[in-house]
Amino acid sequence: MKQDVIKEIQNKDYIGYIISGAENVSHSAMQIVKRSDVEGIVKAYEIRQNGEEKLIYDVSRYTSLDRVMNSIDAGSFLKLLLDVVTFFHEIKYNTVLPVETVVLNINSIFVDQKECRVKLIVIPVKSQVSISERELYEKNVIFTLAQLMYQSVHIMDTQIRQFYDDCQSGNFLLDDLYTRMQLGRYGEGFIRYTTENNRLLAVLEPVQEDLAKISLFKERTIIGKSRIGNDARIDRQGVSRKHCEILYRNGEFYIKDLGSTNGTKVNGVKIFADQYVSVKTDDRIGISDAVYRFVVC
Repeated sequence: MKQDVIKEIQNKDYIGYIISGAENVSHSAMQIVKRSDVEGIVKAYEIRQNGEEKLIYDVSRYTSLDRVMNSIDAGSFLKLLLDVVTFFHEIKYNTVLPVETVVLNINSIFVDQKECRVKLIVIPVKSQVSISERELYEKNVIFTLAQLMYQSVHIMDTQIRQFYDDCQSGNFLLDDLYTRMQLGRYGEGFIRYTTENNRLLAVLEPVQEDLAKISLFKERTIIGKSRIGNDARIDRQGVSRKHCEILYRNGEFYIKDLGSTNGTKVNGVKIFADQYVSVKTDDRIGISDAVYRFVVC
């Protein structure tokens, strides 16, 4: 990231950045961070103050991970650390949000304690780095995670120690850690779909002919219209950018509407936003006017 074009401003309730020169701004990335289209990023607000354009990230609702890590249990701490790895894995090959535009140091990993999820700051600057520079950035991210573990009271927890040792080894980049997480190295609770185990959990079978089948491999699947930030995309008028979420937990499936414009229905009944509703085989799922039959595999 071009440090010479960015000036940071800190306040107890927000973090701000001034990006020097309009030519250094990625306007497509700017729209993403202003709309918070990607799960895991802190929403930005663009303001003009004292003749300068500033990006303000409201972190007043969040707490930095280093401040809460010793007051939460080891499992929650590990989940948050692996959330960081997952976040980077999901945007690594995103040409709009290059990984090196993520601000990550020991104080900048924020936590939404209500949802127990990580929130990171992405600065919408244009970035062109070499492969070696990107690898160095990834190693710095991994070193930061190792620092947090070393300073925590959970360092002797078996699974955290395993993750710490992998981070400290210097042998892995973020994709490698993500793969090891998928394979259950840091606990079975973090196993996700891999081509090796072909772990298909469920499918949404389309009721209408103009829809495509949606396969569910992950414990948490975000569905919406946007090309960015969703695990499954429905390119259909009426479907919101981030429409709904399907959660797999302890052998059961749940669906939650994400505040969509046209709503989500289960068997014809509209569900409330931000509340999980149980779903099972043969239930009809309505995503706006797109209707699917839910089938557990």
